[in-house]
Amino acid sequence: MVIAPVLFLCSIAVGVVVPIDGNGTSASTASVALVPTPREITQWPGVVSLGAGWVVSSTRAPEDSGAVRLLIEEAADCGWPWRTAQAGGHVRTIELRAIAPSARDSTLFTEQGYRLSVRRAGVVIEGVTAQGRFYGVQTLRQLIRGHPDGAIPCVDILDYPALAWRGISDDISRGQMSSLEDFKAIIRQLAYYKVDLYQLYIEDVFHFENGPAAVQRSGALTRRELELLVEEGRRNHVVVSPIFETLTHQERLSSSTPPGSGDQEGPDLNSSEAGWGGIARATRDFFGRIASPNTVEVAPRTSFAADDPRALRYVQSLVDEIATVTRGPFFHVGGDEWQPVRPDGGATDAAGVIQMRSYGRYLGQISTHLQERFGCRAMLYGDVILEHPESAQDLSRNLIVVDWHYDPQDSFPSLRKLGDQGFRNRIVSPGLWTWSTFYPNYARAFPNVASAAKAAKREAVMGCITAAWGDGGAEKIRENNWAGYAYSAAACWETDAPPAEGFLRHFIVTQYGTDAPALARVEKLLGWQEFDGVAWVGRLYHRPAVVRARPLQWVERMKALQVDMRQVEQDLDGAEGNVRFNRDHLAVAGHAARRYAYIAARELLLDSIGRRLAGRTAADLSGAERQEILRGLDRLGLAARALQSEFAPLWLRHNRPEGLAENEERLANQAAMLGRIRREANRGSLRVDDRFSRLQALNPAN
Repeated sequence: MVIAPVLFLCSIAVGVVVPIDGNGTSASTASVALVPTPREITQWPGVVSLGAGWVVSSTRAPEDSGAVRLLIEEAADCGWPWRTAQAGGHVRTIELRAIAPSARDSTLFTEQGYRLSVRRAGVVIEGVTAQGRFYGVQTLRQLIRGHPDGAIPCVDILDYPALAWRGISDDISRGQMSSLEDFKAIIRQLAYYKVDLYQLYIEDVFHFENGPAAVQRSGALTRRELELLVEEGRRNHVVVSPIFETLTHQERLSSSTPPGSGDQEGPDLNSSEAGWGGIARATRDFFGRIASPNTVEVAPRTSFAADDPRALRYVQSLVDEIATVTRGPFFHVGGDEWQPVRPDGGATDAAGVIQMRSYGRYLGQISTHLQERFGCRAMLYGDVILEHPESAQDLSRNLIVVDWHYDPQDSFPSLRKLGDQGFRNRIVSPGLWTWSTFYPNYARAFPNVASAAKAAKREAVMGCITAAWGDGGAEKIRENNWAGYAYSAAACWETDAPPAEGFLRHFIVTQYGTDAPALARVEKLLGWQEFDGVAWVGRLYHRPAVVRARPLQWVERMKALQVDMRQVEQDLDGAEGNVRFNRDHLAVAGHAARRYAYIAARELLLDSIGRRLAGRTAADLSGAERQEILRGLDRLGLAARALQSEFAPLWLRHNRPEGLAENEERLANQAAMLGRIRREANRGSLRVDDRFSRLQALNPAN
């Protein structure tokens, strides 16, 4: 953002570019709390008082109808009954104005940029495209949310993105599947932060209407639902695009039926006579043959066989069902984490090179099919071709390679390596660190996103897609992702990714409609919790309840965690009454705080019991000591059961029920383990548990 000295001359109305301090916070925070921060903001003395009686007009009414509707709805939330009107002839008017492109303007300004002028005489939003004017409306909406009294500052804003594509990928296959209305709300909120690409990660969660019953999954997206999401995206200038795993990560789809001993040739997927009825009759044997055998893949039956033409024809038929609905500019074919091995499990040899060539040919044919039949370009994860360049020999260089790395320290030198292989169409993909957890690890995600966005700008690639994965059952409720989604939007739109502190302050204003530093502190205390040797707090929560003394450093860390979570609960209670938007997010944040508090209480109690039992059993303790232990375990068990009971309503508020039962069962294990410990304490047989090393104890499987 342009920085200039602050000058106020009393006799002349002089505009100033709002300065940004070292924390990314403007000198007039409440006036310009915007996400993303615009490229240039010139602030003028005075304010404009919005309210009842204003009108909204557009010089391109059909193109801008969605943006106009958003403004009228935003005003209605403030109690202002705005209406539409023809351009001109009104004093209190918000005008959306189409302008002609200029040779002086950058390409991204022409395609997505806007100018916003707020004056006492009226508000003007102008842009070459409807998308640009739409983004100007989003900025005005954020200004309104930051000033609920309607007194917004007089400003001139010039804005356009640093990256053309700013995306979020959402794992809907391994846990949370939103309701239709929640999906639509997500799309609208992403658009609010100027995100223009939303990718749904699909393994087997699309209802393949013409497919065999064996590959159907309860709660899967129907064709009509996906159509409605694509339409919602178009209304909000968000491309809704699939990530469909056409090769790997198909544990359920490729193994949905066990191998059989039927027809050795398998069904002819190109035969109109066989039809899907023929496929259904031969499904058992067919799936056994098109899934890669153990001698090809590291993990059994998780991938289709890249060298089997029957697998190719089958997968293309599934691709067609999705692409017929989405018909967007992109179709992501997956292809990540595929690795051939020798039959004896050793390193790849000449046969492995041949398998790698089959990888490229297989995905290359799917990509060509998508281009020729649907006119969309294929995206492909880049890890395999980075590790095995020979796999890329048969891939079209028109492919878009998605270069994913989740290490916060990674500076994405791989982008240049991909360019050296001839892949000019590249997109970076950092991770939101949402997997195997109940709250995103923003201490790692924010630096990862910032580094990826910086690399994307450095190498002048197409854009950035931040991935929100759901490994481990997607136990983290999706509402907790919004700080990360918005940060990704800011890092990709702005010239430089903003520092976390200033960003969080602005995010709270735009997300909740209140300037509440306490809520910014909540995000920091929940999202920046790091633990020695534990990257994913979900694993920490679900670790076995082991009675033994902890290292003193760990005990002090748990005490500090208790203090942090007491602060979070206090901040949430104090801020709730002032929150105007997305109030339900606070309940999810509160649940996460209680999860952290439970971890701290459990670790401290089990440490205390372990120290007391050193070299003894519970039978050696006094009755008072044993009762104290029982009371502590009762309190902890009550907390574990309370967390389990409050989880389901939070999940079902915006999600389908599929996936909930597995998470509830895992949550129930905590109370069950504590109950076992209590019974042993009551019998007098409880003793220090030395069965696990510290690392083993972190594994819930133990």
